[in-house]
Amino acid sequence: VFTPYDTSNGLLSQNVTDLIIDNQDNKWIGTGSGMSVLNASNTSFTHHTRMYIMPLPDTLNPVVDIAMDSYGRIWAAIYVGYLAEGGIAYWDGNQWEDFHVSDGLVGPNVRGLAIDSEDNVWVATSTGVSKISSISTSTSPASISNVEVFPNPSSGVITVSFDENFKYIEVYNILGSLIHSEKTNSLNEVELNLSHLSSGIYHLVLTSEDLVLNQKIIIE
Repeated sequence: VFTPYDTSNGLLSQNVTDLIIDNQDNKWIGTGSGMSVLNASNTSFTHHTRMYIMPLPDTLNPVVDIAMDSYGRIWAAIYVGYLAEGGIAYWDGNQWEDFHVSDGLVGPNVRGLAIDSEDNVWVATSTGVSKISSISTSTSPASISNVEVFPNPSSGVITVSFDENFKYIEVYNILGSLIHSEKTNSLNEVELNLSHLSSGIYHLVLTSEDLVLNQKIIIE
């Protein structure tokens, strides 16, 4: 028995490019107008139309490809041909994070993506391949070991305070490249000057002998 799903019953667009089913049986459907998500009971849609932020006034997000990593995060490849603009975005369960050429992607004409056994995301473009190193999804450090990161967002100077015996503080860009590392020297509060970094999203990683915590930080 065939059951059709199209714009007459909630789909964003008839132009469907890809489909993936997540661990909760939701169907993530890539279309020429964005992402439609059909719930597990196949009774209702929710829509995502701005996963990847385009230069204003354009907001169109045609989905080229979809993949899911071992954490259950949904990754989408986006490309708008008439703008020659595109990139990658992933849904962390609450919001979308996007990656542009300015973040390190080799090119904007994204044609496909694949995720390996270590959760590295491989992005195929018309000008080469980029690898986005695995991004941790550990619980927010603010709720573990009394870790605080402030201010966040910041202009570049941030304070990290903690009770746990962390030995190292590292900062990675969104492609997983290490860009800052220092020892805590047994202190419980460290001030980091990251004002030399470009505006964007980074990951602050704190490491002890038996614990690794990851906190997203934003440099404005």
